[in-house]
Amino acid sequence: MTKDNFRNWITAHLTGLILALPINLTGIPHGGVETSSAQAAENTGSSQAVFKGEHTYQGRGGDIHFTVSGDLKSQPEMRGRLCWKPTIPSGNKVSCTADLQLRRLKEIQDPPGVDYAVTIPRNFPEPEHPKDTEQGLFGIVRVPIAQLTITPTDGSPANWQAVRDIGITSRTVAAILTLIAVLTAGIILYRFAIYLGVPAPRMPAATGITGFLIPLLRGYSVLLRLISTGNGWASLSQFQIILWTFVVGGGAVYVMSLTGSLIAISLGTLSLLGIAGLTTVAAELKSSQGSQAPPTLALPGQVTHLALVGQPHETEIVVSWYPPIGSAAPITYLVQYLDPATPGIWRTACRALRATSLRIVGLTQGTAYQLRVVAANSAGTGPDLTITAPTAAATQATPPPSITSLQMQDGRTGTSIPLAWNKVDGATYVLEKRPHDNDADWSPITLAKPNEPQATVDNLIPNTVYDFRVRTVATPGAWSPVETFSTGIRTPKWSDIVTDTDRPAEIDVTRVQMLFFTVISAFFVGLHIADTGTIPEIDPTYVTLMGISNGVYVTAKFVRT
Repeated sequence: MTKDNFRNWITAHLTGLILALPINLTGIPHGGVETSSAQAAENTGSSQAVFKGEHTYQGRGGDIHFTVSGDLKSQPEMRGRLCWKPTIPSGNKVSCTADLQLRRLKEIQDPPGVDYAVTIPRNFPEPEHPKDTEQGLFGIVRVPIAQLTITPTDGSPANWQAVRDIGITSRTVAAILTLIAVLTAGIILYRFAIYLGVPAPRMPAATGITGFLIPLLRGYSVLLRLISTGNGWASLSQFQIILWTFVVGGGAVYVMSLTGSLIAISLGTLSLLGIAGLTTVAAELKSSQGSQAPPTLALPGQVTHLALVGQPHETEIVVSWYPPIGSAAPITYLVQYLDPATPGIWRTACRALRATSLRIVGLTQGTAYQLRVVAANSAGTGPDLTITAPTAAATQATPPPSITSLQMQDGRTGTSIPLAWNKVDGATYVLEKRPHDNDADWSPITLAKPNEPQATVDNLIPNTVYDFRVRTVATPGAWSPVETFSTGIRTPKWSDIVTDTDRPAEIDVTRVQMLFFTVISAFFVGLHIADTGTIPEIDPTYVTLMGISNGVYVTAKFVRT
């Protein structure tokens, strides 16, 4: 999909989503309290029902709230009745419920009164003539209208009647709108993650229905990409904030679709969102600490005593040096060399070396190289020190390499690099590798097909540079020129959520604790929203428990090195 097509696709779907939320714009006639002026005068100083809000919408199973004013001790017994309201004179009968049970919620002292709630029955029957009971926005979306009547019971001294028009919304429609909103937000975040280059697992080749469903069940690419960082690790703190964002955001869409008003977010839920946000920020600070230079740190000085170690070999040399005098640690070193055959081009042998010696390989025999070492710290780089470093002359004639085109192929991953080289008829090949920023020896690679001029080197470290060389078995000393290639970005895994970045083979109990409490609390908050249409009040002790769990997790990240 091109960027223009994607932009048009997003615009069309967002427009459709806005048009699919007409409940917030539907003009249901103002029901209010249907009481005449005379009745109001008679009722002055006595009880009277007042509904909350000018217009009311609610789905089956939801609550309608109202207040009855008057002396707290003289509240009358009341009953409610719900009937479909014909909006056009048709003479059709409408369905009604039996008396509804009213619940007393809380007392109000000033002015005196009591808050009540009445639940719309889940089994409230559908209207017999839907077109006679519906109103909507320009005829696009129709919302059936019922009439709720609250009256004192027979024998009560109070004499009033409160009537309110109720738009009976559909929980199914609300769930569909919530799903559309969540999927739309997820797609936008997913496309943005792709734009930022966040890695994701490669999807296996699809073969039929099974090949299509397995990647979906495993959560390939989509969910894992949303909670992964740019360096290829799934982040527990990002998982937490994404989960809470979708739960609260989806809950807001669901309640708005049912009630036509914004969702009331409890203080406990806001506290949990704040804890999740602070945890994410603290985790990012931990990841970036030390990457910026302290303002008072001085640049490192020049290295000292740079010299060759031992006798030079034909294709490699070993150099060592001392750290700069009086420079603040930590210090890394940049080692480069200049080949006389390519004047002006400094090649990097090691970019961030912490040791004070290095073996440089893949050189040409009998050549005088210029070699320089530069010290660096978080404040910047210091002056370089350069020496002449010749390689030994050939002791015997070495046949020229028969392989000169070692190249990396498409398909690189975080742990593998595909290689290919020019074919030598009838040859069997030997391939070796070594870490580029390292002083390690060459290690042979077992070739699955030694007679083919290609191989995929596996079991490598992500985001790491390696040196490679190849030769034929028939020419022991005729190695190809050394080529340097890097592995790709690490592929995130779901197991990253419960393992430490520095110790991926161990389960981190602080992560397990934080993950458990987050998933459980988010699950029950979402369940409560779906059932009642409100976000529950979360007990302060549970918020404290979540705060402690997140605090232990963040503290552990800062303590570990």
